[in-house]
Amino acid sequence: MVPWMNHHLYLPRPANSPSFPYLIFYAPIHSRNHLFPWFILGGKHMVKLVPRKFFLTKGIGKSNFRLVAFENALRAAKIERYNLVCVSSILPPACIEIPVDDGNAELEAGQIVHCVMSKFESNARGEKIAASIGIAKPGMDVHGYIAEHHVQGNSSENSDVEAQEMAAIMLATSMGLEFDETGPFSDLKKEFLDKKNILEIKSCTARSAVKEGWTCVLAAAVFVCE
Repeated sequence: MVPWMNHHLYLPRPANSPSFPYLIFYAPIHSRNHLFPWFILGGKHMVKLVPRKFFLTKGIGKSNFRLVAFENALRAAKIERYNLVCVSSILPPACIEIPVDDGNAELEAGQIVHCVMSKFESNARGEKIAASIGIAKPGMDVHGYIAEHHVQGNSSENSDVEAQEMAAIMLATSMGLEFDETGPFSDLKKEFLDKKNILEIKSCTARSAVKEGWTCVLAAAVFVCE
């Protein structure tokens, strides 16, 4: 047991729940005596958070302050109300894409929300920057991939295509398919979509040129858990 997991509390079994009791561990916060609920166990079964919905969003923010530029980018992307937790790049099986406004309607201000985010910040005047999210979704009931990618300079024009290619590479190789990275991705993308049981390859990109102060570009795949 982790040393600070020395506080626990058994709760009565809720109606229509399995026969085992629920156990909540509490962890002390810093030096105070307040206790923080860490996680809930039901017998041997952990609570599973598997999203069934996600939405893609992007934003550009500018300010004299780096942090405020990031906040303004979150506002432009309509996700500034949440406590965002960045996770790695797996798209769960049967996870469907929904519009941004529909996703926000299911989330609450202050809620802990998981996402895959790409962001880039710069205060170099005249510099071109881009942040992209690439999605590769299989046509069968297996997981897909999300690729986060950010670039600067002239290559920022290709950020969306590169994000798509990285997501497609990860998905194809996980399915045991050959992927020739030396050939044109447009040809390979068409072949995969036509023949290889890959349902969708797409991207979401924010691009901007830096002017005064700080500029932040971000793109995100935001998960909605039911």
